[in-house]
Amino acid sequence: MIYYFMFGKDYKEIMGHYIGLTGKPIMPPKWALGFAQCRGMLTREDLTREIATGYRKRGIPCDIIYQDIGWTQNLQDFEWRKGNYENPKQMLADLKSQGFKVVVSQDPVISQSNKKQWQEADSLGYFVTDSTTGKTYDMPWPWGGNCGVVDFTKPEVADWWGAYQQKPINDGISGFWTDMGEPAWSNEEDVDRLVMKHHLGMHREIHNVYGLTWDKVVKEQFEKRNPNRRVFQMTRAAYAGLQRYTFGWTGDSGNCDDVTQGWAQMANQIPVLLSAGLGLIPFTTTDISGYCGDIKDYSAMADQLYDIPPSEVLTSDKQNMTVDCYILWRISDPKLFYQTLGSTAKAEERLDAITYSALKTDMGTLAQADIINMNDGAERNTIYDDITVKVDAAAKSYGIHVEDVKIKRFDLPESNLNAVYGRMISERNQMAEKYTADGNYDASIIRNDVDKQVNIIVSDAEAAAAKLEAEGEQEYMRLLAEAYDTQDKKDFYEFSLALDALKASLNGDEKTVILDANSELAKILMGGK
Repeated sequence: MIYYFMFGKDYKEIMGHYIGLTGKPIMPPKWALGFAQCRGMLTREDLTREIATGYRKRGIPCDIIYQDIGWTQNLQDFEWRKGNYENPKQMLADLKSQGFKVVVSQDPVISQSNKKQWQEADSLGYFVTDSTTGKTYDMPWPWGGNCGVVDFTKPEVADWWGAYQQKPINDGISGFWTDMGEPAWSNEEDVDRLVMKHHLGMHREIHNVYGLTWDKVVKEQFEKRNPNRRVFQMTRAAYAGLQRYTFGWTGDSGNCDDVTQGWAQMANQIPVLLSAGLGLIPFTTTDISGYCGDIKDYSAMADQLYDIPPSEVLTSDKQNMTVDCYILWRISDPKLFYQTLGSTAKAEERLDAITYSALKTDMGTLAQADIINMNDGAERNTIYDDITVKVDAAAKSYGIHVEDVKIKRFDLPESNLNAVYGRMISERNQMAEKYTADGNYDASIIRNDVDKQVNIIVSDAEAAAAKLEAEGEQEYMRLLAEAYDTQDKKDFYEFSLALDALKASLNGDEKTVILDANSELAKILMGGK
């Protein structure tokens, strides 16, 4: 395992080091930044032409149309499927004249049913092998039957794959969507896949970089065979450094059972895309709901959510309250809508007024306290339903159906909030003063108690000291009397006192002592005693 540590004074400098290590991002063709149509199993010429015509007829912007897996006759021979495409070259030319680019998918495998190409790759040793048998690994693939996995870690594979992928480029396609590059398989829970052996190592070593090796081949072969042309390649499986070869795509987002339930999943992709940008995948994208699954309720796809600006209403007890709500609506009669309003902006202005009128009516029957204490259950739902009915009835004359009105919050107006805030500050100050007074009183009691304890301790200590001093004096007198008990002890005691006197007289630097010859000290020092 090799670890790389990158240091910098800021994020920009750190990412500069990362780019220096992994490579600069490729620049996409300008058209790649436009709107794209991508639908599961879009693999027919007639359907592709119908969709393209529909976009242009309705004036809906669209720059790219994808062809999903299944556009090929076999995985992955890059031949147009017979019966699905009558004249693919002419279709691509016609779409180009309408302003569309076409991107096709490719998988990193060769189906066993594609006998000619499979045998070719097998004989050349271009497949990943089974380490237990030494033969081509038999990969269960989600579609197209069992396949051989192309070993893009083998250098010779690049030109061979490049020649195949060039065929649809020559027909007029503009780029590739490299799908299933993990590689994905039908036996994802089976550890059997770990027996796969690539040219550069076992699959447990290659798995994370396999997609990157494929992306590298696709990009480099495109540029080799199509000079002075920017590559378009979008992938969902790669590794650090993918920005050198491809653009990111986060995989299918949506709900194939119910297209209208996919919006939350799409919302989750927003932080993913932002993180990808910060992590140096500057060009990346995601599906919106609708890649797969049938649309059964077309009107549900047209619902629009309008967040109405907060407005003030007067309660039954003459108190002002701010109400913040949103409304879910859709066009029910397009002709009437455009005759009466003509635009979404005008519709929202009208809905704003209608909703405010309904809110004023319903909120005016309730006291402020009742509104504030209202629970989130049936009580609120009853009000929501009543307001929704009133707003929907008033909006019908504009060709609008109102699906729902919901109140996000009730609040006090700004002036009320300031008054409440001032009252709260006053109450808090009063509480603070009370707590301070209570604290000072408790502190005085504690201090008095402490002073009392100190006096008792000092008094006890002084009494004990006096007792010890008396006992010391008594012992001193006893010892003194004992010292004079015999002549020898009396002489020694006097000698000791003489020495103490001599010691006292020798303080400082004085080295000479003058004594009276008749003094007791002189007599002792001269051996008189």
